[in-house]
Amino acid sequence: MKQMETQKKDYIDKLKKELDLVEERWWAINNETLMVGEDYRSEALSLITQIGTLNQTVSDLEETNQNQQEALEKINETHCE
Repeated sequence: MKQMETQKKDYIDKLKKELDLVEERWWAINNETLMVGEDYRSEALSLITQIGTLNQTVSDLEETNQNQQEALEKINETHCE
């Protein structure tokens, strides 16, 4: 009877160790997934910032282009008269 109790205890200890190992792997995978998600969020924020900067640059260039077109039209008007 003592031997069966010892075997049960050993078996329970083995199962606990396996469960702890599974839990450790789960936490490692979970933490890795969280880090990957944070990397994606960080990259997305960087890209959104770049888009904003590029949109402002495009707006500035469009305004400059419009001003140059108006200046050219005035020059053409004065030379064509």
